[in-house]
Amino acid sequence: MKQKYRQSALFVLVMLCCSILNAQNANPLIHGVRYKAPDTNRAKELLKDAVEDVSKRTLFSSTWKTKSGKVIAKYSSVIINYPDASGILQPIDLNLHSDSRGWVADKQPNPCYFHSDRSTAINIGGNNEFTFNKNCSINGMSLDQNIKSIQNSGIKLDLSQGVHKEINFVTNGIETNYIFDKPLDGGVTVAEEVQFPEGCTFQRDSDNGTMQANGWAGDYILLSPGGKQVLARLQAAECYDTKKHWCFADYSMQKKDGKNILVTSISSAWLSKAVYPVTLDPLLTGGVAYWLGGSSPSCIYPNFHTDSIQVTIPANVTITFFTVDYAYVSSTAGLGIPTNDGIFYISTPCGQTDTTSCADSPGHGDTAGVCYLDPFEDFHNPMTCCYAPSCSLQKFWVYASLSRRRGGVGCDTSTIWYTKAGYAGFQYHFSAYVEGYTDSTTTITYTPGSQCSNSCTVTMNATLKYGVPPYKVTHPWVARDTIVGTYSSCASIGIARMKLTIPGCPYTCGRIDTIAIPPPVVVDACGDTAAATKPFKYVIKPIPVITPATTVVCNGLPVSLPLQSCVTGTTYNWVGSDNASGTGDTTVSDNIHDSGMGTLVVNYKIVGSANGCNSDTVNATGIINPSPMVTVTGIDTMVLGSSEQLTAKGGGTYLWSPAAGLSCTTCPNPMATPTISTIYSITTTDSGGCQTITPFSIFVRDENVIIPNIITPNGDAINDYFVINNLQSYPNSELSIFDRWGKQVYTTNNYQNNWNGGGQSDGVYFYILTLPTGKKYQGFIQLIK
Repeated sequence: MKQKYRQSALFVLVMLCCSILNAQNANPLIHGVRYKAPDTNRAKELLKDAVEDVSKRTLFSSTWKTKSGKVIAKYSSVIINYPDASGILQPIDLNLHSDSRGWVADKQPNPCYFHSDRSTAINIGGNNEFTFNKNCSINGMSLDQNIKSIQNSGIKLDLSQGVHKEINFVTNGIETNYIFDKPLDGGVTVAEEVQFPEGCTFQRDSDNGTMQANGWAGDYILLSPGGKQVLARLQAAECYDTKKHWCFADYSMQKKDGKNILVTSISSAWLSKAVYPVTLDPLLTGGVAYWLGGSSPSCIYPNFHTDSIQVTIPANVTITFFTVDYAYVSSTAGLGIPTNDGIFYISTPCGQTDTTSCADSPGHGDTAGVCYLDPFEDFHNPMTCCYAPSCSLQKFWVYASLSRRRGGVGCDTSTIWYTKAGYAGFQYHFSAYVEGYTDSTTTITYTPGSQCSNSCTVTMNATLKYGVPPYKVTHPWVARDTIVGTYSSCASIGIARMKLTIPGCPYTCGRIDTIAIPPPVVVDACGDTAAATKPFKYVIKPIPVITPATTVVCNGLPVSLPLQSCVTGTTYNWVGSDNASGTGDTTVSDNIHDSGMGTLVVNYKIVGSANGCNSDTVNATGIINPSPMVTVTGIDTMVLGSSEQLTAKGGGTYLWSPAAGLSCTTCPNPMATPTISTIYSITTTDSGGCQTITPFSIFVRDENVIIPNIITPNGDAINDYFVINNLQSYPNSELSIFDRWGKQVYTTNNYQNNWNGGGQSDGVYFYILTLPTGKKYQGFIQLIK
């Protein structure tokens, strides 16, 4: 950004100006109050991981920058930096370090001391000091002050059994706490010597306190010679118990042996009702730390007394958070007014909170004390919503209006009033906190979240906030600028949706897996350019690329197309013109096809898928060629020892198997001389590589009849029957068998080699065999059983 604040700024403005103004009545806002003192860790959280820009220090402001680029600026009504001896501004640091006389917190305008004799002092200019806590006594008894611990900006001492002392160093001031664990005989009266330069006057501040029966309930001030300047201030001493009941102690000054003795007394009536331990808490400050505006009164309801502070909204800021710190005090002096009798509200020209009091903090508003507005509540809506962000500075007033339900007359500071001191010496200031961003910030998403490499557009969704709308959004992948954004409902926001065209798209398979999408350039209405975001790594998923293929197969075989892709793990979906379909990871495997007498062509459409991305559809072809039509001629019955020619027709090349009995195995017309009956397979291959296997059978007849001369039908399956070899070549042959006396014992006209001498005894038999050709065989056969 070109302006002073580049990212965001927290503006803490504590400009404590008093004025009586009319109450605001529009846009009420309910808010919380609390009885407990505020937590100071809020500032620490705001400045976590922040580094101060030393060049921007002033007495009343400091500026920090976080690692994320956020700028935080703090403005205060009291100084937070001080000039060192060289005139260079340094941050106030209250941590103690040792010196020749004890310990000192000197990194501030008015160095504060804790001396070895247990006295404390504050520098009031030059080498002059105001010393107190010297020669202390309680109820007239001098007590040892044993140091228990010294840590950071605090010192703890033990005075006697049941009495403790804490000394805390604050900006230009020293707070002393006397803590009483149990009641003391005779009440509580603390006496101590105070020392100050000659010519100065230590006296009651008539503007801050009242005279009570036992002394002054209010502030003491140290005036310079002539009374023109307040050099130091001893604030009214507060006392409080564990139940947060409290009162003001009484001061009185005495002269003893030429010494100035300050006596502080606690009301016996209040102590009689207190719940121990009880703390007495005076605070001494240098003049620089004092708010000259004093305390602010309350008025009898429905009248309000109103104080105001002015807040400046820097140029180019959209406010994101606004809160106010405020507190009022109720008194126990005489009237015993509880805190829940107070009524207040906070307002701006935009709107106001609802009226409230400690009655809204259950169980904590029925006694006197301090009521705090909860500083963690966001009052941005509606108390600052009417201030739209602007390219120029804007100023407005924050008003705190205080009233009370009863007690006293008119407007006063003795019953219920605003005080900067707050509770237990806590420096509490009516203050306003404004947080805002001067730069617009951009949150970008892309849809879809990732995409395939053949998709060439992506939608950018840019949500723009802060700065001053409208915003002009440009992007190198879009031809036209987009103007978006308004200030509405307390927020500056715009949403730009731009369709980006990816350069170089579509990307081929395997080329990339991410691309860097450059961020948009966002300029607000003041001409400020938002800080650039990093290019976005956008995931591009590669698409499979399939090479078209053609496969030729022969009739009766399945179509098999091998598939390849440059993307590992690709799966394929295919559909053919024959209505077949399927899914595979390596091949298209179609069913067996019958092409008939001609050629069959099947067209396939194939899509590859990987990582959710689909390839373009590619075409592949399957060609199914017919098988050759083959005829084989030749005789199918031959006599053993004869030869015949076989002839095959209809193919390109021939292969005969088996080779036994053939004159050649690769010619179309081999000579066949088989010795046994054989089935030949003729594999015929045409010019397209398609084959047909054709069987051809030849029966070989052996006409040589061989007749045995003995049979032994003993059941051993050896020579059990009268078997005439090659008789199968002569079906319907006649056989007659006679015994030695010429008696016929067996006859048949179609002998099947099945006579085993059944029913006959051992001996020699005579046979006569007559073949169908008329040829006769006769002889003897011996039967042995």
